[in-house]
Amino acid sequence: MSQTRDKEHDPFDAVLDLEEGFFQEGYELGLADGERAGRIEGRAFGLEKGFEKYIAMGRLHGRAQVWAGSLNDMDETNKVQEIAHEVKDSSSQHHVREPSGASSQVSVTPSSARLHSHVRTLFALTEPSSLSVENTEDSVSDFDHRLKRAEGKVKVIEKLKDAVNPYVKPHSERDSSHLGQKVKREGSIEDIRALNLPR
Repeated sequence: MSQTRDKEHDPFDAVLDLEEGFFQEGYELGLADGERAGRIEGRAFGLEKGFEKYIAMGRLHGRAQVWAGSLNDMDETNKVQEIAHEVKDSSSQHHVREPSGASSQVSVTPSSARLHSHVRTLFALTEPSSLSVENTEDSVSDFDHRLKRAEGKVKVIEKLKDAVNPYVKPHSERDSSHLGQKVKREGSIEDIRALNLPR
């Protein structure tokens, strides 16, 4: 009886279980701290990546607006020139001047139905009011799909423009040295040194 009592109330049992107790305590503390730090770091990383994606989409939307404007300008210039030629043919007494610098001010953009449809599609894909800012799996995959389609449309539009005007260099071959140096994309979103603030 005394031997069984000693085994039940052995004072060294707590010492032998000390390592396991410390391990469990450290695991629980590390898990709680990791969850907290993971949420903070994950949120910062998500904001950074989301910001980069929306900048890319905004840049594509700006290009779509410029192309849509140049197509409209080109259509208006073509209409004015057609009217001027009609008037010139109908009355040889009155000299009608063509719009000054119309061909030099407006960039040579092919006024084709195919190009119009591509620009319209690009504009619709990148329209800010139609983009979702929700952080759900469906909205993120939809945004990524639209961004890829918009990038593809930009390549098609550039090819169509370059095919019509062989004297203009393609967008990828243009010299961008006049735009200044590229900003280094090193560091994280919290790194204030990357902003190069004036002192």
